[in-house]
Amino acid sequence: MTTLKDLKNAELKSWLQGWVDLCKPTDVYICNGSKEEYDSLCDLMVKTGTFIKLKDVGQQYGVEANVQEPEEPEEPEEPEEPAEEPEPQEEEETENKN
Repeated sequence: MTTLKDLKNAELKSWLQGWVDLCKPTDVYICNGSKEEYDSLCDLMVKTGTFIKLKDVGQQYGVEANVQEPEEPEEPEEPEEPAEEPEPQEEEETENKN
């Protein structure tokens, strides 16, 4: 497994370390792109139910979509603002023509 210490690119290592310091993850996994890693991750996803290994198709997997809509979080109700009283309207002066 590749760790942060194994990285040779100092700029990448520094960038990642900044995110690690900010987010404080319990673990950091750096992918190496190998076939062994791919197989291992696919096996893990089959075991957890994320992937379904397709029969008679070789190393191919299916993923079922969750058709259940996630529940929307309830937004807290905003306190009602007191209704503004209408401003008194000025009476228009009318000329009395006689």
